[in-house]
Amino acid sequence: MSISTALEDHHKQLIQYFLHDGAYNQKELIDLISALRDRYELRIKVKDEIRAFTEGLLPLINKHINQYGIEIKQVTSEEHENDIYYVCTQNFKPQFVKMDTSYTEKEAAI
Repeated sequence: MSISTALEDHHKQLIQYFLHDGAYNQKELIDLISALRDRYELRIKVKDEIRAFTEGLLPLINKHINQYGIEIKQVTSEEHENDIYYVCTQNFKPQFVKMDTSYTEKEAAI
């Protein structure tokens, strides 16, 4: 059994922050990872935070959240070309549900 693909608590916490806030620029992401590093005693060096997140944590996190139609992407700002953002996107697949039409309009209004 491979334990390396399991989500750690700090991964889950990071996902929660992304779902709540939607996006972070690099400085905000460094601040967030720093807070998580201190809380969970992560072994990520300060100078390697962005690289470690982009190459290590991001693919692992996306592997687990893609099945729910959610992905965290690295994007470059159109207005400020040097600004890189990490954005949480939700790609909900359309679902067709058969509606129950057995009730009357009066019941629906209640």
